[in-house]
Amino acid sequence: MSKFELNPVEKAFRNSLEAHFSAYPKLVVGVSGGADSMALLFLIKKTGLNALVIHINYGLRGKESDLDQELVEGLSFEWGFDCVSARLNTEDSKKENFQKWARDQRYQIFRDLYEQNNADAIIVAHHQDDQVETILQKLLRGSGVSSWQGMKEWDGEIWRPLLDISKEQILDYCQSENIPYRTDSSNLSSDYARNFIRNDLAQRFDDFFPGWKQNLLGLSGLGKVTQQAVEELTKTISSKNEISAGELNKLPTELRKAMLKEFLIHQGIQQSSKGELEELDTLIIGETGKKVILSDEKYVVKDRESLVFVTKGKVEGNFTFNSNESFSDIDHPILGFKIADSSFKKEGLYMATDSFKWPVTLRRWKAGDKIVPFGMNGSQTVAGHLTNRKVSSAKKEKALVLCGSDGTIYAIIFPEPGKSREIGTISEQVKLLEETKRTLTIYFK
Repeated sequence: MSKFELNPVEKAFRNSLEAHFSAYPKLVVGVSGGADSMALLFLIKKTGLNALVIHINYGLRGKESDLDQELVEGLSFEWGFDCVSARLNTEDSKKENFQKWARDQRYQIFRDLYEQNNADAIIVAHHQDDQVETILQKLLRGSGVSSWQGMKEWDGEIWRPLLDISKEQILDYCQSENIPYRTDSSNLSSDYARNFIRNDLAQRFDDFFPGWKQNLLGLSGLGKVTQQAVEELTKTISSKNEISAGELNKLPTELRKAMLKEFLIHQGIQQSSKGELEELDTLIIGETGKKVILSDEKYVVKDRESLVFVTKGKVEGNFTFNSNESFSDIDHPILGFKIADSSFKKEGLYMATDSFKWPVTLRRWKAGDKIVPFGMNGSQTVAGHLTNRKVSSAKKEKALVLCGSDGTIYAIIFPEPGKSREIGTISEQVKLLEETKRTLTIYFK
């Protein structure tokens, strides 16, 4: 792969390509028709990369918006790219911040096409001036130090190869290569935060604070170092879906929140609000069983000295068995079932099916469920039994019960194998006797 020798824009693009990809990637590229994205599309063409072009027409500028679309579609065809144009209904945005709505819609379309086309990256034309504006907005909004790192050149999904290139360099490149582009007249309005920074603040900052852009870009390095420190510290007090509440409580408030945010990122939640982080911070000293709901399916619960992230997911139970033979028809994700004339030689729960009242059902336990545990005369609630067996609050709700058609609980199955590999508890009513003819064994796969 030969190096571009002259233009800094081409050098930056090629260096970024070689840094992040071992072979030519298949791309989805967002192209608005402005100088930045048209220069990016030209670079993709010049380098010989495979890309699907996506243009979003918001229709806000009437004929101007249509001319943007015509340019992108025309040049895409001329340069050998497939192009998809999407026209959005901006009426849908009136109940929220338009810029956020537009960005969310834009990236949702990008990601849908990225997945449909099995692409390697979504490539966008963010440049150095965009990075400066991003960091400044983070500062003005009071975001934490980790966020000062701004946008990443490559995050595993979105590729921004021009982040080290200024807007002026891009405009010079368009001129030198005769790359056509259109100027968005709405950028002259200061109604939006980025336009306000560009149109009103930047010139005054240049007058009063020479070098302010480079100073802000310098904060990016501090943000990266801080983020790395937060990541390493979070690893020392967390494992899988748990983080130590006791250790967090020893730390300053802002560090706690940064670590809680990092903990959520490891659970797959990339965006968390200040309100959610404050609730989680309060949960650190909360009582066992107290929860912070993050969505319909996800929450964090205080469990003794830990905060535990829980995904409810689909119920693993709710299987019905009509006879001994029907157990063989169930392909359960965690549990195995074996019917035999005598005990199946595997660690698990053994029950005499002679005592079953058919059909029997495997389901999640519910409030009011009771069992007569093996070796006892009286009954216990399933909830109380799980507590006595030290099943954590986060895992309790995932426990299953096997019950007969009359509601009798034959067994409680713990949610997952622990260190002791103990699977659960059977009822006194289904214990094995000398006269037992058929045995059901339930075991962890």
